[in-house]
Amino acid sequence: MLLAACFAVSVHSQSVAAPAIATPQLYQRPNNSDCVASTSSSTNYFPLQFQIAGGSSTEEDRVNVTVAQDFTVQYMDTYKVVTNLYVNETYILYQCGTARPTIDVVPAGSKFFEIPLTSVTVLDDTPYAYLDALNAIDRVYSTSSYTVAPCGQLQVACGQVAPMSTDLLDAETLNTQILPFVDGIITTSGNASIAQLVAFSAPSDPGALNRAEWLKFMGLFFNMDDSANRIFSEINSSYYSKSASYQAAVVGAPKTVAWINRATLALYGANAFEVSYAPYKVQYTQDAGGQVMSEAALGNMTNVLPSPVTNNTLWFTWDAMDAGLTGGFATEADAIAAFHSFLQTVDVVIDENYVYDPTLYSMESFYMTYNITGGVAAANATFPFLRNAAVYREDGWNANSSVAGIGSDWFEGALVRPDLVLSDVARALNSSAVPGNYTHKWIRNIAEGEAAVIQSALGCLTPATGISVLASSPTGAPSEAFSSASAAAPSPSEAASSAFAAAPSPSGASPKLATIVDGNTTTLVSCPATAAVDAPTICPFVQPCHGAAPATLTNSTGGCQYTTCTAAS
Repeated sequence: MLLAACFAVSVHSQSVAAPAIATPQLYQRPNNSDCVASTSSSTNYFPLQFQIAGGSSTEEDRVNVTVAQDFTVQYMDTYKVVTNLYVNETYILYQCGTARPTIDVVPAGSKFFEIPLTSVTVLDDTPYAYLDALNAIDRVYSTSSYTVAPCGQLQVACGQVAPMSTDLLDAETLNTQILPFVDGIITTSGNASIAQLVAFSAPSDPGALNRAEWLKFMGLFFNMDDSANRIFSEINSSYYSKSASYQAAVVGAPKTVAWINRATLALYGANAFEVSYAPYKVQYTQDAGGQVMSEAALGNMTNVLPSPVTNNTLWFTWDAMDAGLTGGFATEADAIAAFHSFLQTVDVVIDENYVYDPTLYSMESFYMTYNITGGVAAANATFPFLRNAAVYREDGWNANSSVAGIGSDWFEGALVRPDLVLSDVARALNSSAVPGNYTHKWIRNIAEGEAAVIQSALGCLTPATGISVLASSPTGAPSEAFSSASAAAPSPSEAASSAFAAAPSPSGASPKLATIVDGNTTTLVSCPATAAVDAPTICPFVQPCHGAAPATLTNSTGGCQYTTCTAAS
């Protein structure tokens, strides 16, 4: 701005004041039942039975996470110290109604959050799935336009669209359009300079169960530690039970799986065929009863290079110099020949090549992507996975947003439910290992003509959400029904009676309406209320008992219910 002002002086011979950046009017947290009414120095607000490590009485378990590698937590009496090791940020989460810890007792550079959070904006689609699993989406003020979950799609259709990550770099946007409405900004990237931002790094934690355990990380910010612990424990048990069953069903040598992709100059800086050895993919393969060719063995093949873009990925590239690499194959034909030689050892392929519209991707698309020519008969004779009709993709479950286009749940809901992903992989390896009525979700077989499913916001219209359908008609039909339905929209008080619309809109205006197009049907629905004013209550774990042992809590549909305080010993 200073340079701009100086330039103005030189041209116009007069000073021009730089526009002032708006001072943020920070979000004011509602003083609701989330907050404790009184405090006591002898009260531990986070007793062991409500911590993410479960009911162990040892000090070590108070700070341990089971399998996730990239976060830790330590409990104090009135606050939690949460560290994201991946981005090296520390968050101090102090119970609403208690004093904020002083900076001399916490790590330098820590960010402070009064919990449970009441209104968050979710800049990426991945964190939304974790909030959904915790049943905490009523605390979402806005979400990414790429969100796949039906209720997230509905929020987007209703205008509750989160800003892009780049918008955080604009102080004016941050101060006027974000900070006045939220007490938390959740994104997968760190930013130490924004006090309200939480880095949610689940996609970077390497293992399948590692990523799922970030449910606990998310739960910490909403005092849902015990719920998250219980959910993850069930997922973890389900995963290992299924894995034992799938491995026991293997007959003969395990099938070899390859997770492959076609890197392009536009997206990756070079052209290449790539093979992924991401730890969670290798884990899924092995735990489902399969195997992958040794990464070291493939990496030692002449001219095969490590990807400069993605960790644990090998490239068959003929554009190495474009990506700043030395070596690689001299020609595209050489790379194709070597890649095809590798594919001749593979029984099952999982094709991860990105396409804008997965519903249009077919076996013909697959042949073109990986330069397989010579006809179907010749291809089947050459490649085991084609003889086996075992060409899979992980884009089986998607959403089609009018704002952002088609998004894949592989990067959202799949992270939360590795036990279900494992079943999808096991089906690809041995269909008899899963029940006969098993329905896949993410990993579909394009060799068998399985289609990519596009789900819509209509999936959010369940009795639990209480959202009203005001009108429905064939897509393209006259809109008279919609006009009359809009006029008869419920009042704000009526809309607020639903479970999902427990909070009034910030403006107090009539509830918004959204038009949802789902195939041949167009539906008009009432929008859920927006968080930010009077978010529904998430009970604190304990109530002070005036020096006695703290009362424990049961959070039921009836609200916050507490046991009787016990006498101090």
